[in-house]
Amino acid sequence: MTPLVYAFVGDAVWEVYVRAHVLAKGAGKMRDIHLRCSRYSRASAQASVLRFLESRLTEEEKEWVRRGRNAKSGHVPKNADLMEYRYSTAFEALLGHLSVDGQNQRLEYIVQSALAWLDEQDHH
Repeated sequence: MTPLVYAFVGDAVWEVYVRAHVLAKGAGKMRDIHLRCSRYSRASAQASVLRFLESRLTEEEKEWVRRGRNAKSGHVPKNADLMEYRYSTAFEALLGHLSVDGQNQRLEYIVQSALAWLDEQDHH
């Protein structure tokens, strides 16, 4: 599979974790739930998470990040700059690779570290 296919899978994996995380903090109106989830899922948040996690990654994981970052998708969403988008794609490619490869413990560690770090940043 290509890095973009792994990113496609990783996007879905991240979204499931994010939704569970947000709901565990307490439900509310759907609009509020959606807004809280989007804070975790936007390209800038994913890019910042990857920069935070990079020093904790294995060499193999860094290679998947590199491949995901360099993958050319053909478009950039209107709410992200090119580098943010590439780093968010790299983060999603890493999650997709770990998920497809069955590295569930490592996936759980990375996701929980990412969510905790984003929560901490949100309170600053």
